[in-house]
Order: sequence, then structure tokens, then C-alpha cells
Amino acid sequence: HPDENGRALANVALNACVNLHGTPMLAAAYAARMAGNSPNTALCPAVAILGPAMVKGAHDATQALLELFRESGMTDPADKGLDLTPQLEAATSSDDRNRLISDHPDPLGQAMAKAIRARNAYSVFTGFLTDLAERTGGHVTADAVLAAICCHLAWRPLVHKRMSVITLANMPWHFKIFGAVVGGSVRPERQTATTF
Repeated sequence: HPDENGRALANVALNACVNLHGTPMLAAAYAARMAGNSPNTALCPAVAILGPAMVKGAHDATQALLELFRESGMTDPADKGLDLTPQLEAATSSDDRNRLISDHPDPLGQAMAKAIRARNAYSVFTGFLTDLAERTGGHVTADAVLAAICCHLAWRPLVHKRMSVITLANMPWHFKIFGAVVGGSVRPERQTATTF
């Protein structure tokens, strides 16, 4: 179970996934509801649309973070004193940069980073993303922030071999599914680009 810091990070991830404004998941859930289906049945189309292609960016970002930190020796993902220089240098000179940072602003990624700061939460992984964006002149993406939160939550169980790498790689998908279930239960007119 996550500590207070981990819960704050998890809440940011879940809240970022619930607003389905303008997505096919919301349209499918609403159409199923309007067709007279039960609430559980109406949510099924929203979840079914969330296939592997819909979470590829977050999956790839999770894999990139895992590879960058695998040999770091880190045991505490909230360690503010950890030297991130080796990971920053490796990510700057590899394809990992493109899996973690965008050349264009990502409003959801920026909102998630702001929400983490507002909750005084910290993760080595989210701190790394911020540093990488500053170093490369890029912008954090929502997929990368979600991946960083998943890596934070899974790191201790992963290090102690209580969780598999495959489970970690699929964690962003689970967050998006839980978000789609909540978001799909809320009528479209109650969701906008900036409110839920």
C-alpha cells in the first residue's frame, strides 16, 4: 500500500484519467447508456476501446524509465538526494528522450506536474522528467508522468521481487481503465476540456 506521498501521486494519475471529454470512450459509454443498457453494460464499450494501442505511449515511457533506473541501486523512489546525472546523460543521448519528452507542450502533462507540486509530493521519477525537460528544452507528457507515477508506486515491490516487470509495464493501462470506468459513468455534458 502506498504511503501518503504515494497516495498523492496515485490521486494525480487517477484524476488525470477520469475526464473523457472528446474521447471515443465517452461517446461509446453514452451511446450504450442511451440504448437502454444497464450501467455495467454501458461501461463495457468504454473499457473495450482502451486497447494496447491507446496506452502505447505510457507503456513505452514506463519501459524507458525502467531501463534507465534498473541499475541505479535506488531503493527509495522518494529519495530527494539521489544523483540523477547518469540517467539524465543516458536519456539525453538516446531514443528514451523521445519516449519521455515532447517538443510541444502537453497541457495534461503540465497539469499533472503542477498537481504533483501542489500536493507537495515527490518522486525520483517525476523529478527526473522535470530535469530532463529542462535539460533538453522539451516538455513533459501526460504519458510520461503517468509512467513515472506507476514506476514510483511499483518500485519497492519490484526491487523486492514482489511484482513483475510485466505488471509494472501494464500499470498505466490499469489506471486508464479505472479512469474510463469512472469517466464513462458521467454524462458527456458534465465533462469539458477543463472540468469534470
